[in-house]
Amino acid sequence: MLAQILLDRRMGLLTGSSGPKEKQFVSSAVEAFHRLGDLVLKPPIPHAILQFHPVWKSLESNMDQVWDLGMEMLEEAEKSVPEDALVTKLANEGKMEREERLVNLVTILQAGVDTTSNSLAWALYNLAKYPEKQDRLRQELRQVLDKGQCGKEHLPKLPYLKAFTREVHRITPTASGTIRKLPFAVDAGDYQIPQDSMILFSGEPYSLDETLLGADPNEFNPDRWLAADQVPKDSDPRKPVRVEGYDVMAPAPILSHPLLSTPFGVGPRMCVGARVAQNEINSVVSKLCHDFVLTLDGDQDIQAVSKLVMTPEPAPRIRFDPVL
Repeated sequence: MLAQILLDRRMGLLTGSSGPKEKQFVSSAVEAFHRLGDLVLKPPIPHAILQFHPVWKSLESNMDQVWDLGMEMLEEAEKSVPEDALVTKLANEGKMEREERLVNLVTILQAGVDTTSNSLAWALYNLAKYPEKQDRLRQELRQVLDKGQCGKEHLPKLPYLKAFTREVHRITPTASGTIRKLPFAVDAGDYQIPQDSMILFSGEPYSLDETLLGADPNEFNPDRWLAADQVPKDSDPRKPVRVEGYDVMAPAPILSHPLLSTPFGVGPRMCVGARVAQNEINSVVSKLCHDFVLTLDGDQDIQAVSKLVMTPEPAPRIRFDPVL
């Protein structure tokens, strides 16, 4: 989908019509993510050693492939000047230098490979795992959508879809944190964090904190976020709230802060593809749930494995039976 937006062409990955260039781009992008994950979650390695480390060499090799192939696809789009491509619109605006424009577009193209696919995998897994939630979502979708096509005009009428997606992000987050370099020293309780420290902030412990959630953190229940929408604005931000008409407590309002409520971050350094990714997830989930009954194919022990993003392993096996 990102290729359609950026280049005004499909890469053929779903239809099997992709060429070796597209397949290699995706393969290298995934491998680069996984190798980066290997390095981020390990103790710092001195630069003199790092450049010879096999994990770093694999990361470097795959990133070279990503940039070379990504640039090649963007340059092809530049020459053909497709009217609806983002690469053409940015060039016509003239607000960015060509190098800056292409670097950002390649970054977006790569970033969408592993993150959105894993988010969708978790969403479909949770649909199949909790059939009663799936049935409720399908009932809402069939009342609102025409042929399962979800547009921005439909989202205000699909509160359960938004609540379901929010619960997927909470209980099976694809991205559980962000990393920043601290520009100044900070005193945090009894600890002093030196300037230039790399800080990994994870919202996952808060999303699984029973005292903030007000219920069993292992229970998959989108209703908690429907209740959260009804919490008075003057409520204590750190305490769950009992809302009339709901069987589940509304989580503490602090969990609705953008830093904790989405996997995309917040502020000027939030995920540049956040809106595209969320729209893609809403579109795919709504279409599949509208048209198919999803069930897990036999007993499966699915674990969340960190590869920079949280990946379901082994890949869930899901049956898709047409809705009768």
